[in-house]
This record gives sequence, structure tokens and C-alpha cells, in this order.
Amino acid sequence: MWGAPDPTDPVERLAREVARVADRLRGMPLARLAAALPPYESRALAARALAQRLADAAEALEAAAAGRPARAREVPVLADAAAADLVAVTGTDLVVAAGRADDETVRGVLAQAAEDCRALRLAL
Repeated sequence: MWGAPDPTDPVERLAREVARVADRLRGMPLARLAAALPPYESRALAARALAQRLADAAEALEAAAAGRPARAREVPVLADAAAADLVAVTGTDLVVAAGRADDETVRGVLAQAAEDCRALRLAL
């Protein structure tokens, strides 16, 4: 099929998983976002934890490309309704930071991030 995403490309896989988990979160009622998802107190906090992992991975890639140490960037604590946006923004940041690099370390980071997104999506 022409124009179909390559499921083996880690950048495309991550972008697809980020979009899927964000869509799932956006369609979730606020009461469900506030419900527990062990070990997290809520699904929104689980999404925030994922967003933090994505932000940390993006910063690590950006720092390595710039030849500087990574700096901690804390994802803000926002209302539960913003959980999808946190994941979407930090996931997009990671996709942009990765570019189309073929480096095996980058591929591993992206593969782990995509799997983290998938795991959350399935747990929701």
C-alpha cells in the first residue's frame, strides 16, 4: 500500500503509539481518568508518568546531539483533562529529537518509548 507507515521504523511506530494513547485518553470520561490504575493513583497520573519518561528520553537525545549533559525537565502537574495533551506534546518532542537517526541507541530509546505508550494504552 502506497504511503502506509513502515511498522519497522521506530520513529513512525512511536508517533503512531503516541497518537493512539493520546486519542484513548482524550476519549475517556473525567471520572475514568481520575480512577486508579495501580501502581498509580489515577489514569491521569499514569499518563503523566509516561509523559515524564518521554520528556526525559527527548532531553537525553537532545543533550547527546548537543554534546552536553542532560538537564532534568519536570512535566507539569495539570488537570486530569490535560493528560492526553501531556503525552502528545512530550511524545512529539521525542519524535522530533530523534529525527530519522539510525543509531542503535536511538532506535532502542524509541522502541522502549513506543512500548511504554502501548502498555499504557492497553492498561487504560
